[in-house]
Amino acid sequence: GMSESQGKDSLGGIFSFLKSKMSEGDFSKISQAVPEAGQLASDADAKIQGGGGGGGGLMGSAMGMLGGGGGGASGGGIDGLGDLMGFFGKQGVNPQQATGLMGNLSGFLKDNAGVDPSSVLGTGGSGASSGAEGLASQAQGLLGAFGK
Repeated sequence: GMSESQGKDSLGGIFSFLKSKMSEGDFSKISQAVPEAGQLASDADAKIQGGGGGGGGLMGSAMGMLGGGGGGASGGGIDGLGDLMGFFGKQGVNPQQATGLMGNLSGFLKDNAGVDPSSVLGTGGSGASSGAEGLASQAQGLLGAFGK
Protein backbone atom coordinates (compact mmCIF):
# COMPACT_ATOMS: atom_id res chain seq x y z
CA GLY A 1 0.00 0.00 0.00
CA MET A 2 0.86 3.67 -0.03
CA SER A 3 1.67 5.76 3.00
CA GLU A 4 -0.46 8.83 3.59
CA SER A 5 2.40 11.10 2.55
CA GLN A 6 2.93 9.09 -0.66
CA GLY A 7 -0.78 9.38 -1.33
CA LYS A 8 -0.81 13.13 -0.77
CA ASP A 9 2.32 13.62 -2.88
CA SER A 10 0.88 11.45 -5.65
CA LEU A 11 -2.41 13.32 -5.66
CA GLY A 12 -0.44 16.57 -5.70
CA GLY A 13 1.47 15.36 -8.74
CA ILE A 14 -1.76 14.48 -10.51
CA PHE A 15 -3.31 17.84 -9.64
CA SER A 16 -0.20 19.66 -10.85
CA PHE A 17 -0.40 17.75 -14.13
CA LEU A 18 -4.14 18.43 -14.51
CA LYS A 19 -3.58 22.11 -13.74
CA SER A 20 -1.07 22.32 -16.61
CA LYS A 21 -3.36 20.45 -19.03
CA MET A 22 -6.89 21.61 -18.24
CA SER A 23 -8.62 24.95 -18.65
CA GLU A 24 -8.68 27.24 -15.65
CA GLY A 25 -12.46 26.77 -15.47
CA ASP A 26 -12.17 22.99 -15.25
CA PHE A 27 -9.42 23.18 -12.67
CA SER A 28 -11.50 25.55 -10.54
CA LYS A 29 -14.32 22.96 -10.59
CA ILE A 30 -11.79 20.41 -9.34
CA SER A 31 -10.70 22.85 -6.62
CA GLN A 32 -14.31 23.19 -5.50
CA ALA A 33 -14.66 19.40 -5.20
CA VAL A 34 -11.21 19.00 -3.61
CA PRO A 35 -10.34 22.28 -1.86
CA GLU A 36 -6.76 21.10 -1.25
CA ALA A 37 -6.09 20.45 -4.95
CA GLY A 38 -4.30 23.75 -5.57
CA GLN A 39 -2.17 23.44 -2.43
CA LEU A 40 -1.27 19.81 -3.18
CA ALA A 41 -0.30 20.82 -6.73
CA SER A 42 1.91 23.64 -5.41
CA ASP A 43 3.55 21.27 -2.92
CA ALA A 44 4.28 18.81 -5.73
CA ASP A 45 5.72 21.58 -7.92
CA ALA A 46 7.96 22.67 -5.04
CA LYS A 47 9.16 19.08 -4.60
CA ILE A 48 10.02 18.84 -8.28
CA GLN A 49 11.90 22.13 -8.26
CA GLY A 50 13.58 21.20 -5.00
CA GLY A 51 14.79 17.87 -6.36
CA GLY A 52 12.01 15.63 -5.14
CA GLY A 53 12.59 15.74 -1.39
CA GLY A 54 13.52 12.55 0.50
CA GLY A 55 13.23 10.35 -2.60
CA GLY A 56 16.61 11.51 -3.90
CA GLY A 57 19.46 9.08 -4.26
CA LEU A 58 20.59 7.44 -7.44
CA MET A 59 17.16 6.04 -8.29
CA GLY A 60 15.55 9.45 -7.80
CA SER A 61 17.98 11.18 -10.11
CA ALA A 62 17.70 8.41 -12.72
CA MET A 63 13.90 8.70 -12.65
CA GLY A 64 14.30 12.47 -12.84
CA MET A 65 16.38 12.15 -15.99
CA LEU A 66 13.86 9.74 -17.51
CA GLY A 67 10.83 11.78 -16.53
CA GLY A 68 12.24 15.10 -17.61
CA GLY A 69 12.60 15.89 -13.92
CA GLY A 70 12.53 19.55 -13.07
CA GLY A 71 12.51 22.77 -14.96
CA GLY A 72 10.76 22.06 -18.24
CA ALA A 73 9.20 24.86 -20.25
CA SER A 74 6.47 25.12 -17.65
CA GLY A 75 8.88 26.37 -15.00
CA GLY A 76 9.22 23.04 -13.25
CA GLY A 77 5.65 21.79 -12.97
CA ILE A 78 4.46 18.42 -14.19
CA ASP A 79 3.38 18.91 -17.77
CA GLY A 80 3.66 15.47 -19.31
CA LEU A 81 2.74 11.90 -18.39
CA GLY A 82 6.46 11.08 -18.39
CA ASP A 83 7.04 13.79 -15.80
CA LEU A 84 4.10 12.48 -13.78
CA MET A 85 5.35 8.88 -13.82
CA GLY A 86 8.85 10.06 -12.92
CA PHE A 87 7.37 11.99 -10.01
CA PHE A 88 5.48 8.89 -8.81
CA GLY A 89 8.74 6.93 -8.98
CA LYS A 90 10.47 9.50 -6.80
CA GLN A 91 7.71 9.13 -4.21
CA GLY A 92 8.18 5.34 -4.22
CA VAL A 93 4.81 4.74 -5.91
CA ASN A 94 4.79 1.91 -8.47
CA PRO A 95 3.03 2.13 -11.85
CA GLN A 96 0.10 -0.08 -10.76
CA GLN A 97 -0.51 2.12 -7.73
CA ALA A 98 -0.21 5.25 -9.87
CA THR A 99 -2.60 3.94 -12.53
CA GLY A 100 -5.12 2.85 -9.92
CA LEU A 101 -4.95 6.20 -8.17
CA MET A 102 -5.38 8.09 -11.45
CA GLY A 103 -8.34 5.91 -12.43
CA ASN A 104 -10.02 6.42 -9.08
CA LEU A 105 -9.36 10.13 -9.05
CA SER A 106 -10.87 10.38 -12.55
CA GLY A 107 -14.02 8.65 -11.33
CA PHE A 108 -14.15 10.80 -8.21
CA LEU A 109 -13.78 14.06 -10.16
CA LYS A 110 -16.32 12.96 -12.75
CA ASP A 111 -18.86 12.31 -9.98
CA ASN A 112 -18.02 15.24 -7.71
CA ALA A 113 -16.63 18.00 -9.94
CA GLY A 114 -18.41 17.33 -13.23
CA VAL A 115 -14.98 17.17 -14.89
CA ASP A 116 -13.62 14.01 -16.50
CA PRO A 117 -9.82 14.05 -16.57
CA SER A 118 -9.50 10.47 -17.84
CA SER A 119 -8.62 11.57 -21.38
CA VAL A 120 -5.88 13.84 -20.00
CA LEU A 121 -4.60 11.15 -17.65
CA GLY A 122 -4.90 8.36 -20.21
CA THR A 123 -6.94 6.26 -17.79
CA GLY A 124 -9.69 5.70 -20.35
CA GLY A 125 -12.72 6.37 -18.21
CA SER A 126 -14.13 4.90 -15.09
CA GLY A 127 -12.67 2.65 -12.52
CA ALA A 128 -9.61 0.94 -11.32
CA SER A 129 -7.31 -1.15 -13.44
CA SER A 130 -7.12 -4.89 -12.99
CA GLY A 131 -6.77 -6.00 -9.40
CA ALA A 132 -6.60 -2.50 -8.01
CA GLU A 133 -9.59 -2.93 -5.70
CA GLY A 134 -7.51 -2.42 -2.56
CA LEU A 135 -6.06 0.67 -4.14
CA ALA A 136 -9.53 1.87 -5.07
CA SER A 137 -10.61 1.90 -1.46
CA GLN A 138 -7.29 3.47 -0.49
CA ALA A 139 -7.81 6.30 -2.98
CA GLN A 140 -11.35 6.78 -1.71
CA GLY A 141 -9.97 6.80 1.84
CA LEU A 142 -7.39 9.42 0.93
CA LEU A 143 -9.96 11.59 -0.78
CA GLY A 144 -12.25 11.05 2.19
CA ALA A 145 -9.48 12.31 4.45
CA PHE A 146 -9.58 15.56 2.49
CA GLY A 147 -13.26 15.96 3.15
CA LYS A 148 -15.72 16.05 0.29
